[in-house]
Amino acid sequence: DVPNFTRFPYQHYKRTAELEILKSWKSSWIFRIRMPFNHLPHPRNWLMKLCKHDRILDGLNSVTFLDQFCMRSFQLVMSDSRTPPGIYHACESTPVRTAQVARMLFDAGLRKKAVELFPACDFAMSGHVPRSAAVLDSSKFEQAYGEKFGDPMAALRWCIDNLAGQKATSV
Repeated sequence: DVPNFTRFPYQHYKRTAELEILKSWKSSWIFRIRMPFNHLPHPRNWLMKLCKHDRILDGLNSVTFLDQFCMRSFQLVMSDSRTPPGIYHACESTPVRTAQVARMLFDAGLRKKAVELFPACDFAMSGHVPRSAAVLDSSKFEQAYGEKFGDPMAALRWCIDNLAGQKATSV
């Protein structure tokens, strides 16, 4: 899709800041992540956010497994590989459906209620900030790293199993 950096102030200022960083610091990398998750119970963990909401807005989304992102971005920046600085979409190459992940959380006992989808028209009329599903192209990041990312469902399953295990031992 054609980027719409002027639709909302946040998008405009974020893009402007990125361009200024790249212009001012020639050897800068900007790694864009989306829906970050891992196996640690933290309020910013996408999996923990999905556990809190009674209803969710479903969509196909890019996600970022933080453990993998940290390792790969560090290796990329520290390598001697002449990887050019710039903006990289640091997410899994295969997008996931939000409702499918919420069902996995419910099945693992991490969501209290079964998944209830928020119809997009109701969501828009409820006064919430507009949301959208987004699939980012991670091929530039994968090419720079030299390897395609793995199956995000395997990483999600591992994280959910670990979160469920932590919940069971804390009771």
